[in-house]
Amino acid sequence: MKITDALYGEHGMFYPIFDYFESVMQSGPELSDFKAMTSVLGKMVVTHAGIEEEILFPALDKHLGEAGPLSVMRREHTEIDAYLDSALSADTSEEAVGHVRNMIGLMREHFAKEERVLFVITQKVLDEKEQEDIAEKWSELRGVGVMGTDAHTCFG
Repeated sequence: MKITDALYGEHGMFYPIFDYFESVMQSGPELSDFKAMTSVLGKMVVTHAGIEEEILFPALDKHLGEAGPLSVMRREHTEIDAYLDSALSADTSEEAVGHVRNMIGLMREHFAKEERVLFVITQKVLDEKEQEDIAEKWSELRGVGVMGTDAHTCFG
């Protein structure tokens, strides 16, 4: 498995959560419940960004340098964190909803950039072994066992 496979998969898990949040935000959620939901989303967001910054970006820095797409990705991670912090410290539901709405909007744009640009670049500049080695680090950080494609090793 390549690191981009893992990260595309993580993005896929976020999209229905974003949709759910957007439906909840329309109904004017109660502040404490909304903050609790946002806290869970925040843990997911922070670990996802952390994995990118800890294991993917350093490998790409060698090829791309810290400018260009990686500087945009890092800056957006910081902006997403700021929206999250603001939502969790909000005094009203309306304020929290506004910050989460901004965060999700930015995350959708950010994921699109990663999927259409950064992950494509990753597949071009990192050889297959590098991508697989990074995916192995991802599996360790996530606590996920990744087997080869030979399914009979698992089932029989």
